[in-house]
Amino acid sequence: MDRIKCNAIILLLGIMFTSTVVANCSSKNPSSLDRFLSKQGFNKFCYQKLSSQHAIVNVTINGQEAHFVLDSGASVSVVNNEELVKFRLIPTAQIDNAQATGLGGNVSAQSFNVDSLKIQNFKTNTTHIFAMDLSHVVNALNNISSVPIDGVIGQDILVAHEAIIDIASNTLYLKP
Repeated sequence: MDRIKCNAIILLLGIMFTSTVVANCSSKNPSSLDRFLSKQGFNKFCYQKLSSQHAIVNVTINGQEAHFVLDSGASVSVVNNEELVKFRLIPTAQIDNAQATGLGGNVSAQSFNVDSLKIQNFKTNTTHIFAMDLSHVVNALNNISSVPIDGVIGQDILVAHEAIIDIASNTLYLKP
């Protein structure tokens, strides 16, 4: 019993210590990492972190503002099916349907043309995005988010722009 209490106290102290070390993203006082990556051609973006630890980025698709989860585990970027009209998305002729695999199993996804997709003010080179039913994710996150969640930014965009995610400071770096 004493060993369990000791481990719990050590865990609690570890959580308290790490929370005081975490830096917040700021554009006012660039860190040495900010300056280094800027010289390498990267753009810096701050993101919001939910209590669930999900990272939320501001996105604009075809001129319409949205909030997407930054998900390095997702192979492609996906918009929730319910938001197709909002973003004026048109199905692509190249990829009609695809099977997406995630923790919930296989689901159908459809590819849509995108005229423009920006993360904050950064224009990505994305020409299409997938759509699928994300209602289970969106509903769960909307319960803890102050902004509605519309989709997921995945590896397709992150890899194309050589993304670096600094989790400690809630910062995303992207290269044109």
